Amino acid sequence: MYALSTMVHLNSVADAKAQLLKTPLRSLNHPDDIRRSPDFSQVKISLIEKAAHVSCIETYFVDSSGLGSPSEPALTFNAFKLIITRLLTVANIHNERLFCALTGVGQFQVYVSIFTDGKVLHYANIN
Repeated sequence: MYALSTMVHLNSVADAKAQLLKTPLRSLNHPDDIRRSPDFSQVKISLIEKAAHVSCIETYFVDSSGLGSPSEPALTFNAFKLIITRLLTVANIHNERLFCALTGVGQFQVYVSIFTDGKVLHYANIN
């Protein structure tokens, strides 16, 4: 017999796997692929990592309205694209795949998490 906390955790992982089967993580091959990121805002990042066998590199706070300015806390989409371009360059060098998902959704900003199935980028400081 499992403890209640263990059963809750197992059910949460199962829910994350079901979400991934319905809407898999988006493979990131070009910065514009971010625009079609699936919404995983109701799933904890740690559960996404376990269910998809990936690790989160970083989560970015990005303006989604298109009206943000560089002086605001959220990255503009152009600034975010530069970061993603650098990540893709390093990923290609190390033959790693990148994936993206929205892990927080607000009215004007989103949290975009970048995942990898390798080991090198997880420890790289790309910012």
